[in-house]
Amino acid sequence: MGDVNGADAPRNAGDRGAHDAMTQSYAEQRIPPLRGLIPVLNAQGRPYAMIDLKRWIHLASVAHKIKKADLLAPTAQTNGFGELIEYARAFDIRVSLRTDCSIPPENARALTGLDLLDVMLCPASDDAPFVDEWLAAAHNAGLRVRLQLPVAAIPDPSGDGFAERLRKADVAAVNFVVRDPFQPSTQRGKTAAGHLAKLAEMAPALEKNGIEVNVIGAPFCAIDKALWPNVVNSRQFFLDHQHYQRENYELAKILYKKGPIICGKIILALLRRHTVQVDLIDERLLPWLLWSPWKNARMAAWRKLTRHLRFFRSAPKAVEETVEALEREMQRLREAEAELCGPVCSTCYLRRICDRRTPEFRKAAPGVAVAAQKGEDLVASPLHFSVRQHKYFDAIDQVRYTMREGMMALAHEANLLLVNRPSTRLLTSADYGVDKTYYDPMEGGVRWFSVNNSEKRSTSLGQFQPPFTLSFMVAGGIAEYVGYSVGRHARLLCPMEAFRHEITLHVDADGNHVLLRDGKAVRPMEFEGAYYTPLRIGGLVEPRIALWNIDGNIVTQAVRVWEGDGASAKDVERIKFSFVTVCTRYARRLQAMLRSIVHQRGVDLSQIEIVIGYVPGLDGTDDLLDSIHWTFPEVRLLRAPFPQERTHSKGYMINEACAMASGEWVILLDADTMLPPQFLALVDQAGPDTHFIATDGRKLLEREVTARILLGEIDPWDHWDELLQTPGEYRQREAKGIPIGFCQAVRRSCFEKVKYNEFEHFETADMDFAVDIRREFGLEKRLDGVIALHLDHGGSRWYGTLKHF
Repeated sequence: MGDVNGADAPRNAGDRGAHDAMTQSYAEQRIPPLRGLIPVLNAQGRPYAMIDLKRWIHLASVAHKIKKADLLAPTAQTNGFGELIEYARAFDIRVSLRTDCSIPPENARALTGLDLLDVMLCPASDDAPFVDEWLAAAHNAGLRVRLQLPVAAIPDPSGDGFAERLRKADVAAVNFVVRDPFQPSTQRGKTAAGHLAKLAEMAPALEKNGIEVNVIGAPFCAIDKALWPNVVNSRQFFLDHQHYQRENYELAKILYKKGPIICGKIILALLRRHTVQVDLIDERLLPWLLWSPWKNARMAAWRKLTRHLRFFRSAPKAVEETVEALEREMQRLREAEAELCGPVCSTCYLRRICDRRTPEFRKAAPGVAVAAQKGEDLVASPLHFSVRQHKYFDAIDQVRYTMREGMMALAHEANLLLVNRPSTRLLTSADYGVDKTYYDPMEGGVRWFSVNNSEKRSTSLGQFQPPFTLSFMVAGGIAEYVGYSVGRHARLLCPMEAFRHEITLHVDADGNHVLLRDGKAVRPMEFEGAYYTPLRIGGLVEPRIALWNIDGNIVTQAVRVWEGDGASAKDVERIKFSFVTVCTRYARRLQAMLRSIVHQRGVDLSQIEIVIGYVPGLDGTDDLLDSIHWTFPEVRLLRAPFPQERTHSKGYMINEACAMASGEWVILLDADTMLPPQFLALVDQAGPDTHFIATDGRKLLEREVTARILLGEIDPWDHWDELLQTPGEYRQREAKGIPIGFCQAVRRSCFEKVKYNEFEHFETADMDFAVDIRREFGLEKRLDGVIALHLDHGGSRWYGTLKHF
């Protein structure tokens, strides 16, 4: 099989479209899963309400960032199934049917025309009554199949040509699972050593027929060594694109056991947390709804009354922050881990990547013993063996797996720089430390300590403008992920696969970047929830070293820095006015707004800085900013790129963009608003006691006038008074006189105390900001008679619009 990047022709069946094809490859690197699981019925067979299933899909998109979802249902004709497929499409989620084959499909064409990505069949055995009917229905619909079977039901490998049968049925992957909480048959059968031994014959036959094989839930020592690349424990399960996204899967396990009413309340509370704001009542109720701890209520009450008493064993004790105390704590944790592992597993060289003989495995396979495996070095990477496994990539994952255009060229450029150019400076342990925690600044590096599973970041490595390159060595320990933090929620991390790595971040002049581990380009890990992997590095960043889940302690050495031709400190000192604008699909109006800035009168253009928060690729903003840069090189232009998930998070984007600003004054300006040519000159006249400035109002231009401005037929700065006389509404000191977000000029120092509220919407955030500024710094100064112009954009969806303006 060819490499995914080389793209062998997809193995299509019938008239299957290329968008549903899957390709097979040995994958040197894994991409994490973006697959979700949403049951349509709960474990008792009771249906969830349609509105709750839709909210579940919405939650999976915004909180877990899934791009495909298995809907667990008896058939595709389950009531409302087609409606859910259409709803998921609105969130760019492709749907698959996952069924236990307990009832047959309605007919041979039951799956045709449903716009499914594929089908997952989870029968009790391969010869269950309706398996062949489901395979035929999938084949007739041109859909690939993922098949999951209990290990206890493995067929005889020499029996009926099982592998050949699956190949003809277009089966792409087979999971042999010890136990699956969503597959009741795995909880009834008992797995014996003989079942696991069959895999040694079955798996090679399947792989020979181009079928991916996974053995899920068994410790490595219970499986033939030849199949270790196929073993999937929890450490591998949530790193492999073929399986499920961790948070989504864990939530599904909990909700699958709940009744429909409780499930609906949980989903609504979680959705509110991720799309509106944190609700204190929800935060109190959620733990009770999720884990139903009523049986522990008396113990919880007793714990509250006695937690101050030192004799109570679970009373938390702060760890003394000295090297000796931390080393004692780490030793205690190692001993506790060894006790948990038991005498056998604690000596195994695979203990970091194996779930060992878990209670679930003991219950499912009571007669299967475990044995410590001996090796020269402790295996650190969960995917240590997996690089030798055949993997399948559907259309969604194949796009993700293929290195983005230009990444390999950037990696080559970075390696040439590392070898041929001396670094411009070196950051030693005197220049950086570990933020908000104890560390040991040694002569040759910084020693990090951790006694819990969490992220730790260094202090800032400084402010950088592209192009730049950072490189450091990490050694003397192990962490789950290592890399860089390049923003409050932006991370560029990769797994640690050995006990020593050189980690390099190379950023070109346009903000394109590549992460290298020991000189090889790696895909940054993708994260759920708040963290994201930036598509492009902003115009001004403060990178930090980031380490996740350090095992005790680890050392980072000096950071080598290569800096390009970014703005000098002298250039930054000249900046007096920083414009901050967030633009999503408003590129045409943004052009008019930017032109109104560069035609300000009475100020030098070199005093102006413009920071644009935007989503790369969403519209033509990048091309527009390139044009502004080459036409007005005196203006300092900074880009603040954000992921598409942040499209509606305008408050967050404003706060992050404002952190990049350098001027004395920060002018928050909407992308559809133009300022009069004397605006900055008037702001410049403000006295030291003025902290907040606003226009007298804004004139809403009509469609015809807006069109002529956008086409360049009118230069507003030359015809301002005339434009104020054209038809259209004039809003003077609207919103009860509170200066709202279309234009707010605030001294940069004010942002140290007041920031925008970071909702997943923007309603009231600008007004709340103005009220808070008033409370902290006094009333605003109004520029009497100074009126902004508002460009028409055909409706009231003034932010987060789906249409390009």
